[in-house]
Amino acid sequence: MFDDLLHNRQEVLARQLFALRKAVDTLEQRSYPVGVNRPSEGVPRVYKTYVPYKTNGGEDPKLEWLFRLPTNVPHSLLFVATKRSTDPAYERLVKLVHTYGKEVHQLLEKHGYAPMLYGRQSLEGRPTTYVMERLRPPTKEESGWVTLFKFFNKLKGRATGYSNTIKATLSEILNVMEQANMVHSDL
Repeated sequence: MFDDLLHNRQEVLARQLFALRKAVDTLEQRSYPVGVNRPSEGVPRVYKTYVPYKTNGGEDPKLEWLFRLPTNVPHSLLFVATKRSTDPAYERLVKLVHTYGKEVHQLLEKHGYAPMLYGRQSLEGRPTTYVMERLRPPTKEESGWVTLFKFFNKLKGRATGYSNTIKATLSEILNVMEQANMVHSDL
């Protein structure tokens, strides 16, 4: 900071920084009242306890937020939710977006190229909630799903052995979309 003869700038800045530190300390000390569902880290604050969505049949299954999925995309809003009270293994992927190609997703789902889309809900002033099948990563016991980027990074030189199969599958996907006169925004 540039010095001034009366040290006004330094004093104003010092007061503002002090006020900011006090405000942050107050927020960190704030606790939720007993009985209030304290939001987990990374769960969107614009929603209450339950994921707002209706199934394609019109039901409201009352999914509870579990956690945000870590991604390499900075503004990606992907979460995991479940029906804790009925089945802890019942997990769904929740995607919060303002625009989404639902029709393309449903087309690819019908042909086995996309996870099952269970439902969606639009609430004014909030991103649309899309609830779909959660594709789990592979484990030692089961095969699973990974992005092509992770697949090639993990397998390094061995991944090229799969390139013809991957190209053929991507070509099939493009043919399905072309026949339906649809375009995917990620392509």
